[in-house]
Amino acid sequence: MSRKAFTLIEILIVLAIMSVGIVSVTPILGERTAEGDPQVAFFTELLAEHLLIAQEYGIPISVTGFKGSANIMKYDGTRVAIPDIKSVQSVAVNGEDTGGAEYQITVYPDGLCDHFIIETDSDITFESYPILMTVTKIRDE
Repeated sequence: MSRKAFTLIEILIVLAIMSVGIVSVTPILGERTAEGDPQVAFFTELLAEHLLIAQEYGIPISVTGFKGSANIMKYDGTRVAIPDIKSVQSVAVNGEDTGGAEYQITVYPDGLCDHFIIETDSDITFESYPILMTVTKIRDE
């Protein structure tokens, strides 16, 4: 009698081995991706930090940025600078250009953030993806 198919147990064992491999490699790849780009890592950490605060208090939490500089003021009042950026030139939040010298990005307790596009003097643009709470970097050529 010849077997022409795999048994359910054999398939489950292979899937379990593949799952363990994927689970062990995914965090390493994520860290390397974030470490490879300090600006993306900065925004990822900023959004994650403020999401925890928003969830703890159950209210939206905002950070304030300042055009003409690379400074962002966190919820607790401390100022941090976007790495390797001299200044922010323009910002659009939720599809609208922000007027004045300040802009606000809000993180909501349900795990979303404002959609923002930040253009810098270094021909680099950052765009957020609110549902994923991530930011991408686009270099304008």
